Amino acid sequence: MISQAQATRLWAIARVELKLQDCEIRAVLAEYGITSTKFIPAVQYREIMNRLSQCAKTEF
Repeated sequence: MISQAQATRLWAIARVELKLQDCEIRAVLAEYGITSTKFIPAVQYREIMNRLSQCAKTEF
């Protein structure tokens, strides 16, 4: 699983840099079947970060 520091970093990047709302972040995590950042496998961390970035670029 990812470290607490990585989980904190994920939220900070998603909120501040990517300007995503919490519901959008949670929706991306749900795509991977993840209910909490505590349960993100380390091998999926980069993939999830990339998906968050894609989500931020998508305009609705």
